[in-house]
Amino acid sequence: MVIADDNLKGSDPNKVADINIRGRATFEGQANTPVYVVDGAQVTAEYVADMDMNDIETVTVLKDASASALYGAKASAGVIVITTKTLKGGKLKLNYSGTVRLSTPDLHDYHLLNARQKLEYERLAGLFTDTDPTRQYQYDRDYARIYNDVQRGVETDWLSKPLRNAFSQSHSLSIDGGDERAKYNLGVRYGKDSGVMKGSDRTRLSTNFRLSYNVSGKFFISNNSTLTSVTNHESPYGDFSDWVKMNPYENPYDADGQLRSSLYHDLANPLYDASLVVTTSRITSTSSIPRVSNYGLVIRYDWMVTSQSTAVSKTDECLLHLSHTMRRSQKQSTSEAPCRITGPIQPPSKVR
Repeated sequence: MVIADDNLKGSDPNKVADINIRGRATFEGQANTPVYVVDGAQVTAEYVADMDMNDIETVTVLKDASASALYGAKASAGVIVITTKTLKGGKLKLNYSGTVRLSTPDLHDYHLLNARQKLEYERLAGLFTDTDPTRQYQYDRDYARIYNDVQRGVETDWLSKPLRNAFSQSHSLSIDGGDERAKYNLGVRYGKDSGVMKGSDRTRLSTNFRLSYNVSGKFFISNNSTLTSVTNHESPYGDFSDWVKMNPYENPYDADGQLRSSLYHDLANPLYDASLVVTTSRITSTSSIPRVSNYGLVIRYDWMVTSQSTAVSKTDECLLHLSHTMRRSQKQSTSEAPCRITGPIQPPSKVR
């Protein structure tokens, strides 16, 4: 079993790990994803990622013919079988577990030129030289402007702009008890994983109720009900590789202290694009009765409710309205836009 590295996503807490058990059948897609089974029920990889490790009893990996025999053709990429801890019963007990983690960005492999060195490198490479007198005049003006900025002390550390030291935490509180026949467990869990990219995190709040009733040798029934709320925040700062490519002699702010929408050479300002934010919320509820013995009866029911909300910047809201207005302008007269944009209009930036 191999957990594939993803250098693009890095420490993104919303990225589910790619696990390969029997190699890759395709470059991308579900054909490479193993089947996940928790207490006899097939679940998603995201569900497993949000589980509390303290509830797991055993993990079994199936990758041979036995997997296909039990789960059919969908198990061609392998099966991961997870069994949670059984109910113990006994006197009423209160259980608590918690963890706190610190994540820090590692930049020791980055050795970049400073502003003065980068400008001199571009001059020697001929980026400010042209045979056409008109373009050469413009290049000379651009070089003089950048050179004066460097002389004034412009030295932007772009690598530090989207990064942070991130604290993550997880807390679990439960009570359990019962007698020889009836056993129960009620638990509440809260967890928040923060990424080193600013604005990226994953918050989980769940409650779980487990109940089993057993008449030895005659009847056994168990129920596991879980209500989980997961809130995802993707970092508005995009890919870290974009920040590595930025020029250190660029100042992301203008003379008035406002973010510039674009930089020299018509490059986008990633700090300006970072004003876009996307928030996704998902509420998942599952309930199941996995085992009723001695009667040859198995009942299972699962249901899910999903909600999603998206927030965009005021500029993108105006652009969306204007785009819709222009599409319908040939059929009917248009009304005034609900907002006003001053200055040059930039295309909406892609939000990851």
